Amino acid sequence: AKMPVVKTLSDFVVREFKPDDIGELIEVDLMSDSSPFTAKQLTKILKRKNILCIVASSFQQVVGFIIVEMHKYDFTILNVAVFQSRDVEV
Repeated sequence: AKMPVVKTLSDFVVREFKPDDIGELIEVDLMSDSSPFTAKQLTKILKRKNILCIVASSFQQVVGFIIVEMHKYDFTILNVAVFQSRDVEV
């Protein structure tokens, strides 16, 4: 997938996951992880009540996410994925 080049922080929106994001989460996870979740695993995890998923999007496209499992006194980060691009200008 071709992502737009992000030039400034104002090009990002950080928000809670929406069910419509699942396809893009799977795509980002596949691109950024050597052992990504399957679509079935990711869907099952995201349906649990103690899961928080925050996505970063740029130009209405998901470019990263974090999935956190919340417990009574602590939390566990289950996954962090960020779109990897070779087109990034430094």
